[in-house]
Amino acid sequence: MPYTRAFGFWLVILVLAFLNGGLRELILIPYLGAPWALLASGGLLMLFVLLTAYVAAPRKSDRSW
Repeated sequence: MPYTRAFGFWLVILVLAFLNGGLRELILIPYLGAPWALLASGGLLMLFVLLTAYVAAPRKSDRSW
């Protein structure tokens, strides 16, 4: 069962990567130019992956370290 959850989060990252590519091609390149759009797109994808990892990470119910 944990493999299906992990697979689901990989699919979420895959979909976000495709959406990021579309955002770059349709919006960022016309407004920023290719070099800056590529840089911004990489930063956005990094943010998407980090947010997905944050959501996917197990939480500790006990906060006493």
